[in-house]
Amino acid sequence: MVMHTSIYPSGRYDFLATIAPSRFKLLVRDCQVKERIPAVHSLGMNRGRWRGTFILPALILVVALAAPAAASPAAGYVKPKDKDKCPVCGMFVYKYPDWVAEVLYKDGTYAVFDGAKDLFKYLLDPAGPGSKRRKEMTGIIVTDYYAVRPIDAEQAFYVIGSDQYGPMGRELVPFERQQDAQEFLKDHQGMKIIRFRDVTHAILKELD
Repeated sequence: MVMHTSIYPSGRYDFLATIAPSRFKLLVRDCQVKERIPAVHSLGMNRGRWRGTFILPALILVVALAAPAAASPAAGYVKPKDKDKCPVCGMFVYKYPDWVAEVLYKDGTYAVFDGAKDLFKYLLDPAGPGSKRRKEMTGIIVTDYYAVRPIDAEQAFYVIGSDQYGPMGRELVPFERQQDAQEFLKDHQGMKIIRFRDVTHAILKELD
C-alpha cells in the first residue's frame, strides 16, 4: 500500500527533517496527525479512532529523505569540557548537551551555560563580563531544540512559557527556524516567540 502525502498541507512537516534522534520520542508524541487518514480506511480500520492519535512513520521517512541537509554548526562552537561550569549557576555544562549555550571571545576563551536563560543572565548583568566584555565577543551560540545543534543566538527564535523545562527549569527554547518555533509553541502551550533583542530582565525573572 502506498501512503500519499498530498492529503497534508504543503510544508507542514518540513521541520521533521531537522530533528535529531534524541528528540524523536518527543516528536512522535507531539506531531499527531489532526485529520482523519483516508489510507487507514483501506485497511478495514475505524477511521475515527485514529483522529488526533496517529502518526505515520512512513511520512516522517519521506519528508526526511526529501528535505535538504541541515546547515553546518555555528562557527567557532566549542564542545564543553568535563570541567567547564556555567558561570551563572555553577553546574557542569557537559551533562546537558541538548541545552548548551556559549559565548566566544577574541582571545580564545569562552563561557558555557546550561541553557539560554543563564546565557542571557550573563549577557544582561551590567556588572559582569557579559556586559563589560561585549565588544570582545566573536560569537554567541545556543542549541536548536529540535535539531540539537549549535546555532547563532542572535538570529534564533525563542519560545517562552512552554511546558518543556531545561536543567534550570523554565527556559527560552531556541530554534533556528521560525516555523519550528511556531510548531513547538502550538504543541507545548508556549506563551509567545521572541527574538534575541527582546529578552529583558523582566522576562528572565518570570522564568525563574
